[in-house]
Amino acid sequence: MQFEKYKALSFDCYGTLVDWETGILNALQGWRERTQCIASDSDILDAFGRIEPVVEDEHPGIQYPQVLEGVLARMGEEFNCKPNMAECTSFGRSIGDWPVFPDTVEALRDLKRHYRLFILSNIDRASFAKTAKKLEVNFEEVFTAEEIGTWKPNPKNFDYLIDHLQDDFHIESTCVVHVAQSLFHDLAPAKAKNLKTCWIKRPSQYGGKSVRDPGGNVEPDYVFETLADFAKAVRVAYGENIETAL
Repeated sequence: MQFEKYKALSFDCYGTLVDWETGILNALQGWRERTQCIASDSDILDAFGRIEPVVEDEHPGIQYPQVLEGVLARMGEEFNCKPNMAECTSFGRSIGDWPVFPDTVEALRDLKRHYRLFILSNIDRASFAKTAKKLEVNFEEVFTAEEIGTWKPNPKNFDYLIDHLQDDFHIESTCVVHVAQSLFHDLAPAKAKNLKTCWIKRPSQYGGKSVRDPGGNVEPDYVFETLADFAKAVRVAYGENIETAL
């Protein structure tokens, strides 16, 4: 694994660095209790994974908190557990409360010693600012759907990433690895743009599918179960002592 030939890592954030499944379920607990919703955790996540891209496709100009509001409204219809306006608003504002994975901060610190780090996310800047405090690492730049105007997996988001890395940071796309958990949102479209990709699999602890299946065969260049495993592999590639790795 010739990780030393790369200069930059671009990351998806929610699902890769942030435990969005736990965040989603925690944020929806009040609605589920009030409406006595009998849907299981996996049912909720499956519905989220199906509905989220539909809301995004139908509303390209809104921001991610509004996407979450629309997702909850449709889940309420599907499960016959209608949310009230306050519950929808609360869900939309919950993003900053979603926890990071236990290995995220240390792995990012480790990777930052070797690469320039970037974010490519479907989030808006105000919501990411809340999450950024938990990540505890300064990124070179954060590219969001708010300024791009389209949602991943739209190829325009990856064009935007590639163009700005080259124009603003003088980093060619051949020197970048896109790191993500979602095959649908990130790895399939990144591969289509000839970016190297790293799949952080992070299997669901709830048994659901919070992201849509991309369809077809997606073959990431690198595959790891956790971000910590990726950081260890990088340390080995650079000839560092694995005993001190994460």
